[in-house]
Amino acid sequence: MAFNSLTFLGFFAVVYALYLILQRSWQNRLLLVASYVFYGYWDLRFLLLIWTSTLVDYVCGLALQRSEDARRRKLYLGLSLLFNLSILCYFKYANFFFESFSRILEPMGWAPSITLAKIILPIGISFYTFQSMGYTIDVFRRKITASRSLLDFALFISFFPQLLAGPIEKFSHLMPQMQANREIGARELREGIFLILYGYFQKLCVADNLQPHVNMFFLLPNEHKGWAIVSSLFGAAFYLYADYAGYSNVARGIGRLLGFQLTANFRQPSLALSVIDLWSKWNVTVTDWFKTYVARPLIDKNWPRPLIVILVTTLIGFWHGPSFNYLLWGFLSGCLVLINRVLRRRRLFERFIGDHPLKKGLWWLFMMGFVFIPLNAIFFVHSREDMILILRNLFLPAQSMAGLVTLTWLMFAVPMLGFDLLFEIKDDQLYLTKQHWTIQLAAWALLSSFILVSGEMVSHEFHYFQF
Repeated sequence: MAFNSLTFLGFFAVVYALYLILQRSWQNRLLLVASYVFYGYWDLRFLLLIWTSTLVDYVCGLALQRSEDARRRKLYLGLSLLFNLSILCYFKYANFFFESFSRILEPMGWAPSITLAKIILPIGISFYTFQSMGYTIDVFRRKITASRSLLDFALFISFFPQLLAGPIEKFSHLMPQMQANREIGARELREGIFLILYGYFQKLCVADNLQPHVNMFFLLPNEHKGWAIVSSLFGAAFYLYADYAGYSNVARGIGRLLGFQLTANFRQPSLALSVIDLWSKWNVTVTDWFKTYVARPLIDKNWPRPLIVILVTTLIGFWHGPSFNYLLWGFLSGCLVLINRVLRRRRLFERFIGDHPLKKGLWWLFMMGFVFIPLNAIFFVHSREDMILILRNLFLPAQSMAGLVTLTWLMFAVPMLGFDLLFEIKDDQLYLTKQHWTIQLAAWALLSSFILVSGEMVSHEFHYFQF
């Protein structure tokens, strides 16, 4: 039941109508049932997994809260982490490790007869297991008090707006909202409607219209040459951003309509002027999770900072999936972050660019063309052979299709960049919801027109569902 389906719109209309007439305690019960219906719609077998994960971490959290013995507390935390990482590794990485092990043994003349069935990756597992692990770690660190209510904790793990692809919320941020009496007034409605419309604009108009060109390029890289490659890579960058940010904004918008304030997962990453800036704006809650629960403990143990940076970015790459390109993407990103840190210490950017708008624009084009786009190509490419092929064809004469590809991504990406620029200048993604009602209506009308005129009404799956 994807956000961009008529089934979901009907589902949410029924849930929301009931939600508005119930008191908070019954609202939470309704949201929990709705979340399980929403998740079970994909595959009923997934429910058993999320129920087990919820129960294990609920029990471990209470045990961590009540125990004063250091060894026992480490044991309870270890059990929680072992369970979560085991299910994540099994469903997401088991085939990868088995196939890699088989390749190592084959040159030795050993042909393993054991085969693993094609394992179905439960949708959203990478997100809710991280959210659940963050909870038990915070209880262990005594940063939060463990939840006594199984119902509230189950809702924290399964809250349907952010269940499938984030944002990954912290218990200290989301649980107080679940336990409070939520008021839904004009402000929540304005912000919710705007975020939903903007999210659908990003997904239906930008991402879904760019997706066919991106798929064609990476499936048949040998068919593209010269500027067609450059243009396709630009299109791929905006496709990925619009697709994931579109989901995140719809999730935030649904949350606002329900009286919740979910974390902004994207903060205009399309306007980033450095690699560090990009990491602070892109998939914010995943990056923050790794900083909080991986990097900081290693810093406390006096690990070398450069090693921590490389390790964390490589792990984030591996979090996306067991693939050579994701690992390389994470490793190279870490190297670029380290280079960025050196340049920032020497204040080279401030010396040569400053606040001059034209220089900033030229620098943005340079970063897009020579840093962000190549990283994006590594993220999408299917094999090392394809990567070499793309690099080789890059310097060949362009084909006639280059102009069409360029026109396509410019047509849909430029309006999104315009919104991003406004939000960046005002330092507020909800700036338009605070203006005169005529401006708000104009924004709604503009986004609705984009969706109706150029929106791809076929329900395309969100890209990050595969992670």
